[in-house]
Amino acid sequence: MNPQVAEILRSHGATPEDFVLGTREVWAGAVPAMRGIELWKSLSDQFGATGLWPIFRGESEESLEIPDEVWDEFDDSPPPLGTIDQILNKRLQERVASLKEMHVSIREDASIEAAALAADDAGIYTFSGKSHAVSPWPQSIPPKRINLQVLNEAPAATGLAPLALVPVADPAEVTMALGFGGWNECPSPQLLSGVLRDWRTRYGAMPACITSSVLECVVERPPQSESECLRLACEQWLLCEDIVSQGTQSVRKLALELQSAHSWFLWWD
Repeated sequence: MNPQVAEILRSHGATPEDFVLGTREVWAGAVPAMRGIELWKSLSDQFGATGLWPIFRGESEESLEIPDEVWDEFDDSPPPLGTIDQILNKRLQERVASLKEMHVSIREDASIEAAALAADDAGIYTFSGKSHAVSPWPQSIPPKRINLQVLNEAPAATGLAPLALVPVADPAEVTMALGFGGWNECPSPQLLSGVLRDWRTRYGAMPACITSSVLECVVERPPQSESECLRLACEQWLLCEDIVSQGTQSVRKLALELQSAHSWFLWWD
């Protein structure tokens, strides 16, 4: 193991000697969940020198990346380039078609925002089938602390959270390195990587946790204004409909949750 990484692990109460080197050169072990955020920040700060990106994982068997024999099922093409609208354009067309099948009034050429708000106005995600009342936008709120589900769910008996150290040239490509995505409604690893690159540029969002169904990011510059938060919420809805359909029940409510939030949670059923 990289001596610098080993020292960082040791200084945060982890045991680098317990980490194992899996296939595709991914190191995997467990670290104290109580110091997880602090450790993640220290490791990510040194990524330029170590080339290892820290990613919290779910169950212990997920700590090592996908076995080699499974990789035949994955596309090794590069992530898409362009603006976020270009990256998500195909997904938007598919979502518009799906909304029209549910008799949502929407134009064929609807923008991401128009499609998301049309779904909201139709009330398709609410238990009542009616749209939620729009709450006034708060002028300012205190920054929300970083909150990663995997750390909150660390077993009480051990207090440990699985951590992978992934060799990548770009942290946004960790979805590709771990083969995360491409099932059910979850986008491909490449599409997720392209979106992560864009969110990093605009918000300083970096991947911090990948389990079998969850992607969480730590965010340096979260949006503040209503327009910024609503735009991001629309993008997250298009990328991950489940966080609205099985979570907030409206894109507008998701926008409120994203205001000043230094961590983001994406989950696919």
